[in-house]
Amino acid sequence: NNAADLIVSHNKVGFQNISSFMGSYSHAWTLSENIRLSAGFRAGLGIYKWDPSALNASLGEANSQYGIFGAGLHLDTKKFFVGVSLPQIVTPI
Repeated sequence: NNAADLIVSHNKVGFQNISSFMGSYSHAWTLSENIRLSAGFRAGLGIYKWDPSALNASLGEANSQYGIFGAGLHLDTKKFFVGVSLPQIVTPI
């Protein structure tokens, strides 16, 4: 089983604008009659803009772009399930 999606978001809070464009893909494998393993990955671009003119300050604008990468695994059986994920492997500075 496969799945893919595209996520586009934009948040504006005060003088900050944060936009992101991400794509993700997942795949599931049946390891036996009772065991299933799923893996997912995502990658994208984040854009951060800071415009302090809304504060009537002369601090200057700051813009940055950063990569967004994430991955996860999920194992389930009829008796239990367990998963681990790193939704954002690289944290922007």
